[in-house]
Amino acid sequence: SANPKPLQLLTIAALAINAFLMSVFERHREFVLLKTLGATPTHAGVVIILEALWYGVIAASAATVLATVTGTYLSRTGIDLTAFGDSLSLGFVALEPRIFPKLSRLGVILPACVFALILPLAAIYPAIRAARTSPRAAFGGKG
Repeated sequence: SANPKPLQLLTIAALAINAFLMSVFERHREFVLLKTLGATPTHAGVVIILEALWYGVIAASAATVLATVTGTYLSRTGIDLTAFGDSLSLGFVALEPRIFPKLSRLGVILPACVFALILPLAAIYPAIRAARTSPRAAFGGKG
């Protein structure tokens, strides 16, 4: 099915939040320097959100191309199942030795678009963390 499942979406979001939080923690000094030079807290957050949007567009584009190429190839040549045995059956239904997946535009584009939207949404919490970076705390003070 072309529709992404809730568990898939949750997994993607969790991995994206983790990746962007690690990015924020690794770039702590960069955000401190920006704030020290006069950047507002919003600037740090916007940097993370735009970065997530950019990664989402690049990843969705690459995934669309790879899915289209792979899907087109497999829909023409099929997937050979004879490596799993000569007579394949699922319950009481015999399977063909070669299956041909069907490629649909919705099946390729919808997951890519959902992924491109999840990344900026998942980056909101890391962006807030970046915006709350305190130059004072970075130099040993409280705050």
